[in-house]
Amino acid sequence: MSSKFYTEAEDKSTEVELRASQLLHLIMDNIPQAVFWKDRNSIYLWCNRNFAIDAGVAVPENIVGKTDHDLAWTAAEAESFRDVDRRVMDQDSPEYNFIEPQTQADGKFAWLETNKIPLHDAEGHVIGILGTYEDITERKQAEEALRTSQQMLRLVIDNIPQAVFWKDSNSVYLGCNISFAVDAGVGSPDNIVGKTDQDLAWTPEQAGNFFRDDQRVMANDKPEYNFIEPQTQADGKLAWLQTNKIPLHDAEGNVVGILGTYEDITERIQAERALKEARDDLEKRVKARTAELSATNEQLKQEIAERQRAEEALRLSKERYALAVNAGRTGIWEWNTATASLYLDPSLRAIFGMDDVDDGRHQLSDLLAVVHPEDRVAVSRSMSRHLQGLAHHYEQEYRILRANQEVRSVLARGSAFLDKSGIPVRMMGSITDITALKLAEEALQRRDQILEALAYASQHLLLPDSLDEALPGVLGQIGQAVGFSRAYILKNYTTFDGELWAGRHAVWSAENHRPGVDVPYLPDFAYLPSGLGRWVRLLKAGAIISGLCRDFTEQERRFLTAQHILSLSWVPIFSEGEWWGVIGFDDCLQERQVDLGAELDALRNAASALGSAFAQQRIRAAEREQRTLAEALRDTAALLNSTLNLDEVLDRILSEIGRVVPHDMADIILVESGDSHSMRYRSVMGQPSQRQEVNLTFALDELPNLHQMAQTKEPLIIQDVHEAPLWVERPGTCWVRSYLGAPIQSEGKVIGFINLNSATKGFFDLHHAERLRAFANQAAIAIQNARLYEQAQALAALEERQRLARDLHDAVSQTLWTASLIADVLPTLWEEDIDEGQRSLAQLRRLTRGALAEMRTMLLELRPTALVEASLGDLMDHLAKATMSRKKLDIALTVQGQCLLPPDVQVGLYRIAQETLNNTAKHARATHVDMDLYCAPGVVTLSIRDNGRGFNIEKLSPERLGLGIMHERAAMLNADLSITSAVGAGTGVTITWRKPVTTTDDHEEEL
Repeated sequence: MSSKFYTEAEDKSTEVELRASQLLHLIMDNIPQAVFWKDRNSIYLWCNRNFAIDAGVAVPENIVGKTDHDLAWTAAEAESFRDVDRRVMDQDSPEYNFIEPQTQADGKFAWLETNKIPLHDAEGHVIGILGTYEDITERKQAEEALRTSQQMLRLVIDNIPQAVFWKDSNSVYLGCNISFAVDAGVGSPDNIVGKTDQDLAWTPEQAGNFFRDDQRVMANDKPEYNFIEPQTQADGKLAWLQTNKIPLHDAEGNVVGILGTYEDITERIQAERALKEARDDLEKRVKARTAELSATNEQLKQEIAERQRAEEALRLSKERYALAVNAGRTGIWEWNTATASLYLDPSLRAIFGMDDVDDGRHQLSDLLAVVHPEDRVAVSRSMSRHLQGLAHHYEQEYRILRANQEVRSVLARGSAFLDKSGIPVRMMGSITDITALKLAEEALQRRDQILEALAYASQHLLLPDSLDEALPGVLGQIGQAVGFSRAYILKNYTTFDGELWAGRHAVWSAENHRPGVDVPYLPDFAYLPSGLGRWVRLLKAGAIISGLCRDFTEQERRFLTAQHILSLSWVPIFSEGEWWGVIGFDDCLQERQVDLGAELDALRNAASALGSAFAQQRIRAAEREQRTLAEALRDTAALLNSTLNLDEVLDRILSEIGRVVPHDMADIILVESGDSHSMRYRSVMGQPSQRQEVNLTFALDELPNLHQMAQTKEPLIIQDVHEAPLWVERPGTCWVRSYLGAPIQSEGKVIGFINLNSATKGFFDLHHAERLRAFANQAAIAIQNARLYEQAQALAALEERQRLARDLHDAVSQTLWTASLIADVLPTLWEEDIDEGQRSLAQLRRLTRGALAEMRTMLLELRPTALVEASLGDLMDHLAKATMSRKKLDIALTVQGQCLLPPDVQVGLYRIAQETLNNTAKHARATHVDMDLYCAPGVVTLSIRDNGRGFNIEKLSPERLGLGIMHERAAMLNADLSITSAVGAGTGVTITWRKPVTTTDDHEEEL
């Protein structure tokens, strides 16, 4: 009975355990994460279904007994997974949420967020590992896309001429562009985050006004535009701003901040104030006072500079004196010339390392024996000069050589005492040990040498596009100054498996140091496996690694010994806030200890300069890429806008778009009155040319891809048209695999589309889309200009007909009417008064000739090419005759030489002469005008002078008499225009044009 009871109990227990196991597997297979567990040797014991699918084993049962090398991932990934397993189990410590790559069974490359936990038995021993991970590939891609979008937005914001900023509802800054950051004095736009106006360069009163403006705009929920306000900027400049502030809303429409832009209008404000406040007498007093103050200020500057030089000299003197007193020891000596005995006090004997005697008596030869052999002659000569009266006192700096061969430096001073006959009887003085001072001076000299080398390096590191070429020379300068036999730059990089390595970027070796088999160049190495984990932590924190090989840890000594390094100094290089690498100095021939003060500070400055240079190199590379795109867009824009014919514009869009975005075929569709028209297409790579006819009209709804772009006004990318619901295949497009389109917008409306096709699946990306958007914006301007030009041509033709009608009525018609009247009365007048008849006949001839000249002038206006085909002298003659026909004005024209001018120059000179004669006829009340045209090789001078009433040039408004137009035309021609006039003395206008000097060989003269 008892046996049966136990059997039933055991069956029930087994059944419960089986159900629990099945439930556990069901749960594991339905959670979204992949789960697995392994034994102590990283052999798989089980996994859930998600992990089995990624690993390519179909079902979890097939994972049992396998290792990572048996599964779908690459060998490097498998080894990396096993390394993490061993680390977790050896350290008995879980690792959470670390990111690693994985190549899955279906060929997909995924990024995982992984957790690994050690498994224990009942006694607490580690018997395996439990792992889970989650596929975060889409999140990584989204983060990368967001970063790219943010970079593009930042690029656009930083390149617009206006300053831009945005704040939260408390007027705390959230961001700005570079222009605003410079004005605010924060350096980088990133430094503005979290600051308020009270923290920036402006005055407290300005900051308060800015805050009140922000709060008013947000409280009213209404933007304010173009209001004028002052701003004291970081460089001390007081600027006047034209500001706009717009409330920012969240998704629910609540005001959450403010967006602001402004433009510096200081020059305009200053010009307006100057026009209102300027007075001649005040200007004279200000100039006189300014000159007086400048002279006084210059004198004060000189006095301040002299005082600063004196203070600096005094400071250096005090520092050297204090250093000598603190660093050295001083002893007293006395020499009796009669007895030839020399007394040295105990301090001095200690300095010299001489044996004590009972009374301290020595001979002068004892002292000279301690002097370094190379300095004995100088010591004897200096003492003799003083004893002979050739020097006021004895002072000599020399070295001593102690019995233990130690060399020390001393400074000896003394004076001789004379008897009544002027003969020296004894001599007393002091000797100071200045060894420490000399060592400090040598360290300072080495620091100065390093700084000089750094100055040399800075000059070369700042040169664009030559950084890599300059690095060996820079390292040589610094290495020689430091005194090491080898200098190099190591650049950090991370391998595919995430391991941090250092690679040689540049190297220099002294002449006595030649790398070879025994002393090789420092090869690439991994920090952690090389035993340099401690160095990584110190270098990341900005510390300097410096010392002798024998003073480092055992692991570090193994690394250094393998490279034959006896002493070393490594200084971290930081670029844009990140640890970039190191600048290293070492010696494989002798031990070299670096001074921990001045020398290391100088080396840190060198590393900082290198970091800035590498950052500039990266910035220049990015700028070059952006410049290349900008130049392509600029050239394309210039080409598109070089014609106003719509058909030519469309053809040029298709011919130039390949410079911006590569593709196999492109077409343009324009929208007019709600209908779409297929205008142009072009095959680039020789794809099949069969497709719908050009100028085919259809509704947007027929093509979903165009309809969506019309709604969103954003570019559209289709990676695979075979799987995209937005793609409708049209005749001749069966070869297309990927598509990129962008709407052409003008004034917020979609006026057309640029469509690009490729035979490659997934060919287009977001980078292409942004470029196509920029190109479409330029194309929109060119298309609108062409359309407006077509409209303007019709309007211009109408206006030209109206102008001709007015000119015919005002000039030719009036002249001919007067001539008709004279012709009618001439027969009668001839019979009654023949003299008056002759005068009338002469007037009739003048009127008819004037009318003819007027008609010729109008014909020239109707046919602009005639202004270029005729000679400049003939054009001046037509102008003179036409003017004389309208006014009782005598014009004398003189032409010297023959002018063969560029077309734009000839037309410009003609228009200036025309404007001058019109002004003379209307305003000058003149009776005579002299026109002189002088033409010579390379120069043309046109002078027009009248005998009219003249005017005061200083009081003349620049808007009167068409002078502004004349100056503008002269500036366009790069010609010199001068106008002279005085009341009652007439007016003279002279314009001189000189042919520009070119560097090319051009044997054809235009003049």
